[in-house]
Formats: sequence, C-alpha cells, structure tokens
Amino acid sequence: ALNQPENRMSLAVRCEETQFHMNHFSATAVFDDSKANHFEKSQALDEIAGVNISGVNIAEEDIVTLDPEKHIYRDLLFHGRRFQRLIRYRKLQAREILAEIRPRDNQDDWFGAYLPHELTLGDPAARDTAIHAIQACVPHASLLPIGAKAIVFSNNYISKPRKHGDFYFVHAREISNNGETYTYDMEILSESGEILERWRELKLKVVTGSSFPVPTNPALLGVYLERKLESFAPKAGSEVSLQWTNGGLTENARAKALRALSLAEKDIKRRPDGKPLIAADKNISLAHSCNLTLALKGRGAVACDIEAIDQKDDSVWRDLLGSDGFKLAQLVATETNTDVSTASTRIWSVHEAIKKAGLQTTTRPTLVSADKNWVFFKHGAHKIASLTVELEGDCLPVSIALLCEEDNN
Repeated sequence: ALNQPENRMSLAVRCEETQFHMNHFSATAVFDDSKANHFEKSQALDEIAGVNISGVNIAEEDIVTLDPEKHIYRDLLFHGRRFQRLIRYRKLQAREILAEIRPRDNQDDWFGAYLPHELTLGDPAARDTAIHAIQACVPHASLLPIGAKAIVFSNNYISKPRKHGDFYFVHAREISNNGETYTYDMEILSESGEILERWRELKLKVVTGSSFPVPTNPALLGVYLERKLESFAPKAGSEVSLQWTNGGLTENARAKALRALSLAEKDIKRRPDGKPLIAADKNISLAHSCNLTLALKGRGAVACDIEAIDQKDDSVWRDLLGSDGFKLAQLVATETNTDVSTASTRIWSVHEAIKKAGLQTTTRPTLVSADKNWVFFKHGAHKIASLTVELEGDCLPVSIALLCEEDNN
C-alpha cells in the first residue's frame, strides 16, 4: 500500500511465486465521505414489473422458477456452503438480473473462537454471491471476475450481521460483451432499495475451454437460447423468454413471458395478416406447448415455435412434411444421430416458424450445421436455430425453433 495525495491510496497484491515483482491485483482506494453518504435510491426495483420498493413484494407467479442450490450451485458453480448465499431470482434474463442474497448472520464465523468477528472491509461471501449470481446470465460457460472500473461504498455497506429473514438485493445489467468478456454495472441494495454498494463496469471473463450442458430448467434454458442466438445471428438483437406454467393458465405464462421482455399485451399491435408487432423495427413471436410459453423479440422478422416430441410412424411424418421435408428430416436424423420422429419434429417446428414469419413455405430450408442438440438452417436471408431438449419435470422432450433475420443494417 502506498499513501497518495487527495485522500487516495494505491494498493497491490504480490506473491512469492513471482518474487513479489508483479502486481497480480491493483486498485486505488479513494476516501470521500461526501460521495459515500449520498447514494440516491435505486430506480432498478421500480423498473422491474411488480416490485414495490416499500413492500418489496412481487407476485408469486413472477418469481423465477429456479432452485439456486440445485440449478446454480450444483450445476454451474463450485462454491462451498459458506458462499452459497443466493436465495432466489426475481428477474433473470441474459442481460439483467434481480436476485435476493442472504446477508451475514451471527452464525457465520470467519475466525477462531477467541478472535474478533467484525468484518472491517465488509462481507466477502455476500459480495462473492452478488458477483456469481451473474453466472446465470451466461449458463453455457464458466465466468470469473477480472476487474472493475470502480466500486463505491455507502456508509451502510454490507458488513454487519443482519436479522434472520433479512436479505439484500443484487441488481446487475450488462453494458457490453464480446463473447469472451462480459461487462456489467451492479448494485447491492437493502430491502428498501437503498444502494449499499455500486460496482461500475464489473468485468467477467469466460474460462477458456469451459462449457456446460444444455440447461433443463426452463428459466435457464431461455437465457441459454438467447446467448446461442447472439452468437449465431449477432445483428438480430434477439431477446428470449421461456416460461413454465406448472399446470397454470397459458394466459398467465404469456403475460409473464411478455413482462420478462419488458412488454405487456397492450404493447402488441397486429398487422392485417394477424402477425404481432411491437414497434416499427421490432417484432415479437410467441409459441405454446407442454405447459411452456416461448417468446422471441428482435429486429426485423422473428418467429419461434415449440413442439412436444412424439413418436409417429414414418408414413405419418411423410404425409405431414411432404416428400422433401421428410428427406430433410432423414438427413437431420443421420447428422444428429437421433431417431426420425425427433428429427421430423425439428423440421415441423422449423416449418411452423417459417410460416409465422410470413415467408415462402414452398422453399425448403438449407441445412448449415448440426450436432446432437443444435441444428442450424438458412432460409433465404433468414437464419433458423433448432434445439431439442428434455426439460426437468413431467414435460415431454421438446423441439424449439428460433428464426431471425441474418442481416439488419
């Protein structure tokens, strides 16, 4: 540490492995009480549908159906019990989260029995949880934090033990990514919406070679679909929401899917042919199957379809798809090493997406590439991504097709 003028201090971490010649971590601490004391209340909670900053309640059906212990800590992360503070998500999209995290309580002992228990620099487990909660935004690869432009603390920063049942909010919103480094602005808030800490340009880097299987949880799968479309058709500006009704009404899942995309039913207009529109340059498509509602929003033409995979005789599929469509299904079955019914359901969902987009259905889509889970097609100036997945619960395996424009200038 080196004391600097104007209430600043330069900090660095070095280690014996590099003979203490290299700064493995560096920062400048700025001691300015005037800034720390006067955080405004965050608008983030008001912007997210259903959150009331005074009562901090959200309709129960809008809580993200995801179990952090199972879907985050077991499937995506490596953290031990001390750091497993994530309670639940109130909003989970590829570029934004609002989550609840458990603060430190009197049972969290970091030091020996005869040592002071005060955490002078704040609660490291709560901060770690705030950061690793963002992992759900990138469910296909492991992320590690590598830096932040600035971290600003209020006088009530996360350090003191809290009462049982208390929680913090963490709100993070992506400001950029290049596929390798994801940059987020993040706030840690009290239950009443008071900003306790603000992290500007928190950078999270993909661990080279890391990958995770296709999520089987619908909420994580929706995020995964959006990230996949982002790499497949980066100019389409696509956003995806996948909601599970758990036996509820389709209308409720539809409304929830729209809210996840910052939309409501009143925002949707209809063309004379019935196709939904939300703005001059943006479109939306919705699909329903097997207690699931899928929504896709993007620039230019977009369309989506979701179908339960059911076994049918080849003759039935040949009649449904036509001769050319069935031949394409047989090719896909060979390329993906799956049965003909699974491949035929793919082609059916792809054809449905093409029809929803108002495109020429007499032209067969062209196969671009395929693996066990994903098949990619082109149809004129449009791209189509097709995924088959077996979701958790009692839902049948499903085929999902996502269509978007290849180029938007």
